[in-house]
Amino acid sequence: MGGAPTLRMPVNPAYTASWDSHTRRSPRSSEPGTDMFVPIGTPVYAPAAGVVYGYGSSIGPATGRWVGIDFDNGLRFRALHLSRVMRIGGRVKAGELIGYSGASGYGYEDWSKLRTMPAAHVHVTLWPSHLTRFGYKPDGRPWSVDFMRYVAKPAPAGPKPIKKEEDAMFPTILINEANKSGTFYLYDLRTQKVIRPITREENTAFRAAEKKGAAVFIIAKEADFKKAGGK
Repeated sequence: MGGAPTLRMPVNPAYTASWDSHTRRSPRSSEPGTDMFVPIGTPVYAPAAGVVYGYGSSIGPATGRWVGIDFDNGLRFRALHLSRVMRIGGRVKAGELIGYSGASGYGYEDWSKLRTMPAAHVHVTLWPSHLTRFGYKPDGRPWSVDFMRYVAKPAPAGPKPIKKEEDAMFPTILINEANKSGTFYLYDLRTQKVIRPITREENTAFRAAEKKGAAVFIIAKEADFKKAGGK
């Protein structure tokens, strides 16, 4: 279900980590979605009209605070890692405020301050029906679908988010592993420059975080990596 692309963007992200990249992790994400990187406190809007089917208020699980909507078009949506949930039930209109972005989860109120975690973002999951299914089908395909394929146009659902934090909200903690040598590098997504190779201890910490479901590694084309200063 779902038909032609009609969804609105819940936020206006500075950059994203794709649904496809979640399926290529090792191990693969149990809930493939799109990570939309925005400063903490950015308003999150409903991509379409529907009914709130559930929410989470605890920072204990990896999901952190979340809110989910069953859209009238038959799709199911949820937004993770929120700092605040504004709707816990009832009908919502397209473009209505449903929460504020954050970096909650894994037992932290704000894991973006940790060197072993990615920058603050909203993880957006979309399912093709009003049924939550984690993991992968017998044929290897995810139960979830790519949210971006259902977006009518790349514009925010509501007003342009207000940037409440400084540029430091986008720390140089994501890693680009496009080089063939197998060496990992810190990569600044703001300046698009390679900072330095990571230490053995940092590599261990990043790998451990990824195994827990953190969106740590971003794969880029080798040509782009070299253009940014990689060897």
